Amino acid sequence: MKRIYISIIITCISIRFVFSQTTNLGGNATLWVGNQASFYFGGNTTLNGTVTNNGEIISFSDLDFVLNRAAGSLRFVGTGDQNLSGDTLDVTNMVVDKTGNSNVVLLTDRVVVSGMLDVTNGVVQAEDELDLLVSGSSDGNGQGFVEGKLVGLSTGQPVTFPMGINGSTNYVTLSGTTSGTVFRVEIEDPDFTDVRTEEDIQAISDEVQWIITSIGAGSDGQLTIDFSGVDLNTANIESINADVYQPAIVALMPGDSLYRVLTSVNDPALNFTSITAPPTAGTVPVEDLINVSEEPIRLALAWIPVVDDIEFYIPNSFAPNGTQLENQTFRAFFSGDLVTNYSMTVFNSLNQEIFTTSQSGSNVDISFLGWDGTLNSGQQAPSGVYYYNVVLTSATSTERFTQIGAVLLVR
Repeated sequence: MKRIYISIIITCISIRFVFSQTTNLGGNATLWVGNQASFYFGGNTTLNGTVTNNGEIISFSDLDFVLNRAAGSLRFVGTGDQNLSGDTLDVTNMVVDKTGNSNVVLLTDRVVVSGMLDVTNGVVQAEDELDLLVSGSSDGNGQGFVEGKLVGLSTGQPVTFPMGINGSTNYVTLSGTTSGTVFRVEIEDPDFTDVRTEEDIQAISDEVQWIITSIGAGSDGQLTIDFSGVDLNTANIESINADVYQPAIVALMPGDSLYRVLTSVNDPALNFTSITAPPTAGTVPVEDLINVSEEPIRLALAWIPVVDDIEFYIPNSFAPNGTQLENQTFRAFFSGDLVTNYSMTVFNSLNQEIFTTSQSGSNVDISFLGWDGTLNSGQQAPSGVYYYNVVLTSATSTERFTQIGAVLLVR
């Protein structure tokens, strides 16, 4: 392969130049690409000289800007993997339109895209902390994706992070955020071996996890995830009998120890009520506002039962020292509506009160309001039968849910 040393100034504004061989721009050479001009590099290219790109550089192979920082608009095409090398690169628009899932590997200190990031096809490998920053916008309609980490700046408009993993697209869009907030989204293979979840989660995907943080000041926002390439049949946590299920986003918020379901937007176009088997692709818009800060929020895709009617259930036994986490605490289970008032009192066989808890609010989380089998003295209560009184009020139901009964504590 012959190496070509060039010194070119392209003064035409609508012309295409093509170099198909390995190209090395000498240290004293100049490459100037005019507005609307395209410059094609077919072989591996090293740009030691001065580069001024007001048009578009199109590369089929490795591209090294060496000490050049202003890269202009770049387009990566072709069938093979490519490396993008150099120091910190300021890129106007970055288009990745490759065949299949071939890669553009970022070997730069940083790539800052001030215009549009468009991953039409192919994969951008951005594994380091600040490999790829987008201060402009990202196209959410591509078939390609960024694998690893991506940092984006909110301008007050929806910000799409075209993420993906294992050959599949799993885009994240944040909307309603404060302008000027810098968000970081990371995608990875999760490990949910010992994960704890709310009781109404039947399965959680072990193929994809998103981690969202802010760099500096955070912001509230709403979330939409477009997912593909998941198999929710492979990650059962607990089987829940229901006629209909739906995909949902679950979140492990900062300071929490439990993955919880985020409320999905009630969009009839999604037609979730007809789903009886997990989809491998779809869109889940989230109704809840989430607060993104420097503490990570971990998101995953889950499969949950759809509850058409209110369900209220209290088990008749529990085992504080048992192996099943969901059976270690005696508590009520309620679904189908928000809880606004809740109280539980537990008595021993002498009708002595040994435990009580209550809480009121617009959305009371009763999963934390239960008895773990400990007496007021701090000692463990012995095995046996205990008695309870539970009173619950929900947001929309006129019915007051009251239940008095007995529960067996098993040691």
